[in-house]
Amino acid sequence: MSRFDEAIENFERASKIYHKLFGDCEQYADVLKNLATVLHSSSHHETALAYQQVALRIYRERFGADHEQCVAVLQRMANTLVSLGRLSEARASIEESNRISERVNGVNHPNVAYRLLILGNIACDEKKFDEALSLYERALAIHRAAYGSDRNEGVTATLNNIANVYDQQGHVEKAHDHYRQSLAIDIDIFGEVSLNVAITLHNIGVALGKREQLDDAIIYLQRALTIYEKVTKYFESLKRELTWFCCLVQIFDLEDDNEYRVRTKRALDAAKEAKRQRDAR
Repeated sequence: MSRFDEAIENFERASKIYHKLFGDCEQYADVLKNLATVLHSSSHHETALAYQQVALRIYRERFGADHEQCVAVLQRMANTLVSLGRLSEARASIEESNRISERVNGVNHPNVAYRLLILGNIACDEKKFDEALSLYERALAIHRAAYGSDRNEGVTATLNNIANVYDQQGHVEKAHDHYRQSLAIDIDIFGEVSLNVAITLHNIGVALGKREQLDDAIIYLQRALTIYEKVTKYFESLKRELTWFCCLVQIFDLEDDNEYRVRTKRALDAAKEAKRQRDAR
């Protein structure tokens, strides 16, 4: 039995006990929300969405539509709907979550900025890049105002997202500039060897690879791989597969961190082989 299966089984048992003893109580909704998170992580998105909908109904009935738990579930529902490819519903869910958050916390709260990032990601998936940039820029302004400097994770994550949009639009210099800003902040906050730094390095490597600058791409990818190999043992929840061809990346969930590192190494070798073949022409 995998760790996901074990977690699902335990949450399902807990939910049945709570519901049998107390009916549609807050604890029952809490368990359903957490069960849905595990199901989403293990790619059981339809089932996860069903549990999220039940939890949302209970929270609304018990606390009202503006309660923080409703905001949290709406946000998680948006992520699940994105995974199901139901982008218009995902947008509606996160927009409702954001409207509540703005009413309760104000329009310049960091929680609002986080939801703007999700909205921006949805806009990217819909190829609405100008809208995505506008949302990311607003989120960036909120983070900077809230914390008084660029030295926080919200800023560096947003800069990375902005860089990704510019990269997809073909604005090479703007993308590289924002990646470099993000990398500098990550190093300042977390040090040279951290997961955040590795992610930014591999984003830069992918962008360079798309432009066929394989020499530079491999340098960044090798730096990213070296850091991944050092830090992933401290991140048991990190289960990613980086599948590369000429430095193009897709990310999938894995259950085995060692397999993740092996495939990342294999991917880097493929990038090097692509460079060797290019140089031989």
